[in-house]
Amino acid sequence: MAAAIVAVEGETGVARVFVRYAANAQEYLDLWVVRFDREGRCKAFEEWPCWPEQPGEAAAVSAVAGT
Repeated sequence: MAAAIVAVEGETGVARVFVRYAANAQEYLDLWVVRFDREGRCKAFEEWPCWPEQPGEAAAVSAVAGT
């Protein structure tokens, strides 16, 4: 797994996340939208997953994006 912060505004952050599962070599390229409370704890979470059609495509996009 590798992640990079894309944006932060107020209590909301967005991260690009690359995940590869070793068991089946499945790859995902996600966007996570996270909202925090005043103590810095997560109070809301959204995940926008992408399942690339070609093996290795998510890793290639992640490498180009620097994540």
